[in-house]
Amino acid sequence: MLFALRWLQADQSKAPAGLFRSIVGLIDLPGVAVFSFALGSLLAFLLSLSTGPRWVLLPVAPISAVLLVWWELRARMLFLNVRMLASGRGLMGVYVQFTTVNLLFYSVFFSLPLWLEKVRGVGPGETGLIVMPLTGVGVLATVVAARLTRRWGPRPPLALGPRCSALGLCSSSSCSWSHRWPASWSLWPCSGCPMAC
Repeated sequence: MLFALRWLQADQSKAPAGLFRSIVGLIDLPGVAVFSFALGSLLAFLLSLSTGPRWVLLPVAPISAVLLVWWELRARMLFLNVRMLASGRGLMGVYVQFTTVNLLFYSVFFSLPLWLEKVRGVGPGETGLIVMPLTGVGVLATVVAARLTRRWGPRPPLALGPRCSALGLCSSSSCSWSHRWPASWSLWPCSGCPMAC
């Protein structure tokens, strides 16, 4: 904002009257509010699991989701185009894949260090050194996944990613953590390959 204030020229003409009202009319404020309420209640419930589940929040998310769908089927300006999502399986597949990849990505980078420190007793410095190469594995696996996709389509990388994940998880659970570096190598395919595939 500072750069914009410093270098951008001011508008010469004044905004027409009622511009703010017309912009607000283009936004589905009730849809945004119900979506935020559904997501916020779900997150609040999940965060309460560590201290003591707030069970009263559990039914709020699905009820809000149903209310959101009901509203979006009747709204004039749409926040979430439910009809388009229901009719387009390809688009829905893209959203599900994007959500899954992000869930996996953030689970690895937030949960794996906690698991290494709390469960396996690895120190913070070693945990950082173990987790750091995952980025490199992800980059290399992306190159391999792109070549596989170009040659044989998306199915081989999608089949390979979960297998690498299962292999890494099984080997990291069964190996001896007295020698931590060999044990950590098993985590790299577990985490890097599925993110790329």
